[in-house]
Amino acid sequence: MTARNDRVDEGPGADGSCAIALDEGLSAIGALHRFMESTGERLGWSPRTALQLTLACEELLTNIATYGYPDGGEPRILLTVAKVAGGARLVLEDNAAAFDPLAKADPDLTQDLDSRPIGGLGVYFVKRLMDELEYERLPSGNRLTMIKYE
Repeated sequence: MTARNDRVDEGPGADGSCAIALDEGLSAIGALHRFMESTGERLGWSPRTALQLTLACEELLTNIATYGYPDGGEPRILLTVAKVAGGARLVLEDNAAAFDPLAKADPDLTQDLDSRPIGGLGVYFVKRLMDELEYERLPSGNRLTMIKYE
């Protein structure tokens, strides 16, 4: 199944994967939720897994849209989801500024809220939700591959 923003073509791709273009950034969150719901039903995710994957993708989309284009430009954001043995593989690709979320140190959760620097909790949240993460910087942008096992 391929989706371009709010339009979804019927049926999975030849390899069983589904994809959605999220080029509108924050305006695409509703389309992301609908896509993840239909994909989760098709791939048989538990409600807990569906929620975790949706929240992780929403956090990443928000970060890309908010911080990824400091000099402007036309966002190109693509999420591809496929079934893997025992779970799901999600690949998020964008043409945003280089950012490796895996290189960012986890926040110090022992500090009180007033002492903590702003930011970093969303990426930490994604790291905690996913079982495997891999980042690649491509000539065209960023690729984050996430695997979640049921």
